Amino acid sequence: RIRPASPRLCPPSALPSNSAALAPRIAAEMSTPAASSASTGAGATADAKGADSDLPPALTTHYGDEAPTVGWITKKVVANPGLCASGWLFLALAFSGLGLGVIGGEAETFFEALGISEFRPLSDPIVKHGLAYSDVVSNRFQGLKAAREDEDEDEDDPDREEDERAFTLDSSAFIYEDLEEANNMLTEANIAKVVAVETTFMEVDWEDVCRLTYSTNSSKKSKCASPITILNYLYRNDDKHKSLCEAGYCSFDRDTALAVCGSSGAFQWGTFPCTSNAFDWRDGKLAKKSEWGELLEKNLCKPAPFFAQQVLDKTAYDCDGGTVKSKYLKSTYSTGWPLKGYKNRDQAGQRAELSPTLLRQPPEKYGSRRRAALEETIDGVSATPSEATRYVGQPQGEDRTINCLWDEFFGLSGRLADTFISDTFLAIASMIFVFIYIWTNVGSIFIAICGILEIILSLPMALAFWRVIMQQEKLDTLFFLSVYLILCIGADDIFVFMDTWKASGAKEAAISGSVETRLAWTYRQAAAAMFTTTATTVLALVMTATSSIPFISSFGVIAALVVLMDYVLVISWFPTTVIVYHTYIERAYCCRTWLACCGPCKVEPAQAEGAAAQPAEERKSVRWLRQTVAPLLFRQRYAMLGIAGLAVVGMAIAFGLLYEEAQDFPSFYVDSHPRNRVETITDNEFFVSDDWKHQVTVIYGLDPDMPVTRAATGQLVPDLFEEENITTNYYKFDFTPAMQEALVEDCTETRTNSSLVDSRESYCILRDLRDWAGPAFPYKTERQLFDALEAFVDSSTYSDITANFSNYRRLTHFVPQGASGVKAIWFSYNATIPQEITSGPDTLGPWQELWYGHVNATCAAPCYAHMNNPPVPEPINWEFMTIIAISVREVWSTMGLSLLCAFVVLMLTTFNYIVSIFVVFNITCTMVCVVGSVFAVGNNLSIFECTLIALTIGLAIDYAVHIAHFYVHSKGKTRFDRTQEALAEIGISVIGGAGTTVFAGLPLFAAPERFTSLFGFFIFFTAMWALFLTTFLLVPLLMIVGPEGGQGDISRFLPSAARSSARLSPRPSNRVALAARPAWE
Repeated sequence: RIRPASPRLCPPSALPSNSAALAPRIAAEMSTPAASSASTGAGATADAKGADSDLPPALTTHYGDEAPTVGWITKKVVANPGLCASGWLFLALAFSGLGLGVIGGEAETFFEALGISEFRPLSDPIVKHGLAYSDVVSNRFQGLKAAREDEDEDEDDPDREEDERAFTLDSSAFIYEDLEEANNMLTEANIAKVVAVETTFMEVDWEDVCRLTYSTNSSKKSKCASPITILNYLYRNDDKHKSLCEAGYCSFDRDTALAVCGSSGAFQWGTFPCTSNAFDWRDGKLAKKSEWGELLEKNLCKPAPFFAQQVLDKTAYDCDGGTVKSKYLKSTYSTGWPLKGYKNRDQAGQRAELSPTLLRQPPEKYGSRRRAALEETIDGVSATPSEATRYVGQPQGEDRTINCLWDEFFGLSGRLADTFISDTFLAIASMIFVFIYIWTNVGSIFIAICGILEIILSLPMALAFWRVIMQQEKLDTLFFLSVYLILCIGADDIFVFMDTWKASGAKEAAISGSVETRLAWTYRQAAAAMFTTTATTVLALVMTATSSIPFISSFGVIAALVVLMDYVLVISWFPTTVIVYHTYIERAYCCRTWLACCGPCKVEPAQAEGAAAQPAEERKSVRWLRQTVAPLLFRQRYAMLGIAGLAVVGMAIAFGLLYEEAQDFPSFYVDSHPRNRVETITDNEFFVSDDWKHQVTVIYGLDPDMPVTRAATGQLVPDLFEEENITTNYYKFDFTPAMQEALVEDCTETRTNSSLVDSRESYCILRDLRDWAGPAFPYKTERQLFDALEAFVDSSTYSDITANFSNYRRLTHFVPQGASGVKAIWFSYNATIPQEITSGPDTLGPWQELWYGHVNATCAAPCYAHMNNPPVPEPINWEFMTIIAISVREVWSTMGLSLLCAFVVLMLTTFNYIVSIFVVFNITCTMVCVVGSVFAVGNNLSIFECTLIALTIGLAIDYAVHIAHFYVHSKGKTRFDRTQEALAEIGISVIGGAGTTVFAGLPLFAAPERFTSLFGFFIFFTAMWALFLTTFLLVPLLMIVGPEGGQGDISRFLPSAARSSARLSPRPSNRVALAARPAWE
């Protein structure tokens, strides 16, 4: 309990020396009725109408009212503002040019320097297991050339000769969907639309770009390989199939086909297996509708179910009863390379010959012409237009009753590149929004242009630091998302500086008396406030560098550099532009808003300086915050705190109830995008092979704990498509006869474990060697074992095995030790892991534990289990499971580290632990509400959400830190005085910063990529929640229980020399603060 204040308790003569100047005011306030009345709250400024008699009078001195010291740099800037602004701009441009000029290292262009960073945590043991497995497979024993039908011993030779267009360069997939009630694409009207689309596709130089199939009669002759399409089976030309097969273009063995096909054989030409792999459906004639069911059953569904599952949907691929009804159809056309005139696929420039650069330019490129032709045809038959960004699921008129959705793997038409270009347009839209907002807020297009230029320059300056200082050669493509981040933070810094500059004009003559004192005072106050927010934001972003996932850590570091460069510019170049504006533009009446003086302008008289100077009238917005908003917030402080509490609790409940960790990787496009629909239909409506199974490989001969060692390159962006510089660590063990028998026993024991292996299906080269060698196995020495393995690999038995079992060479083999030994050997098993499983830790994790437990208990030598990639588009293996688990685990640790850094920075800048705790609590509540909002709209915690949570913590910091900074350094004696002063000094900047953040995030909602669109969601809701909770949570807390006087002040524990520099303004002691409080508080 605190006794009521009394003049006798603390007479002016008894006050401490550092507070004696405040004694007259304290005594005067204690003698007023307001000081002793028990009303609604503690010390608050009366509003303009004087309605609240319980509020003490406004302060006559405010935050930082001490006369500033004018340094020589300030004098030079004021004397030569144009020269200083030009000089700083030149230095910034030069440093930026240096960064852009060398960012690529050896890259010829800037875009070649961009890379898609690794998303795997390369230091994780499971990922290392995968890297080691890939390495041993690539170094497996090859055997004789005659036995390596699918191997190319010159694959790495840059001068090797490859057949023209014998390999697939790009695949174009067409998905057709019937939108009418019949749900059947196999009608004459719908097939006519399919014919129109695919005819258009093939009319654009198809013979010049198609993948080629070579004649078995002559390796010099080739024709376009048949596409995978329903039209191959509905269009008939038996004679064409026969002539092509006779010329060496048979789908199966030519001699067998010629013997069994035709009038003298058991099969008819044009029906399986008497078909050609170079048949062009345009050379045939469409069969009658009544014959379609029989044709498809006879030629497609029964003899070639694999192709049927790629053409017809799941409900139709078996053609049951000769009747076929398929809601979806799929066609695939492949272009080939190396192109004519190129030796092999390694030679650069081949894609560029066919594909446009950007926005279909140049239009004469093959990709541009094909895209334009398809657009015209598809738009005439499809409900969803060819270039649409939103899927349409209903018929659009009588003619557009189907959907034709097409996509490409590498994007020869440029559609994929244009998707990323659309992000550039969104960034430009954000810049325009922010520019207009800054212009409106500061009232000058000149300042707005300089502000946007300052924000933009921070990007190439960060690149220069990244490349020149940090020696980083690659730049992750996610770097471009930092544009939106710096638009938000950079605009906030501009508002802080401009609002402080404007406030300087309303200060006492010691500050407002000259441009020099105004600039010195503005710089001291604004730089300190911006430093606090910049330091907390930069450290929060740098904390992402602790992530083991490379693309998250690299993005966080480069984003931190951008924020840091923005701070450097806003405290160096931007102040000079403000002085240029004030000196040459501001006083010209017509130039307050426009760029420069134009025509006859009314020039206002210069403001008097020195002793004759009169402070300008305080801005209306500041008076509104001081006299209206602050008292209003004070009167409703408990209600606002309750509202904030309810909101935080509500979002926390949503967080807890809706929290769900993703069990799969998110799709690339947003749900409404047509290409996301293509992925969904392909994954859900079409099969690959019916009998595929997840496979697990057990590898012997590698160090299970450290199977590979990655060379330390110092690069934060290991490119996903570049070879890893790794060393495989082999674990030497002797292949004695007993060990050979033990390894075969391992294989037998594992394959008979029905909980792990399906139907005893295994691939064990040692067991097959034993069956082939008979009594000679096991071998006495390792050299004999090697010779036997070499003979077995070159035998006809091995050729038969590899012909019957696809991927046998990859699933079980060995790595030779020179020409006489074995370094590693591996076996694989068809696992009982369900086909439909996802990569989530909750779904796939238990299977990993089962396999790890089994191999640890049974392996005769050091070994580990590795799950292979399945033959489906989805990434399903233990590596991806690890990525999901690590991203979820690290997002919370990163958030904790960021909050800890914010607390440390606040302690070092405010020297008040109570305020620091309040701010960290406010930031924590903000992030809880943001994540709760993410879950409330139906998202789960995928790798995208985890990345963005870590990156947007910096945006949640600024507003609360601004208020806290000004509260602590205010001269107010009571909680309300200090909060009121903080709101008046920085409130407009906080509102402006929140506005620009909202405007920067809004355009991203239209992005086609899920990650970019989600980034806009995070930016928008982080700004909204941060502003809401700063106003409804932090401000009421400061008004109710904020520190007064020396409460929470840690500077008292510092040495005397550091103590004086720690305080930017004198603070009353606790006794003075208590004496200034009303008796009832």
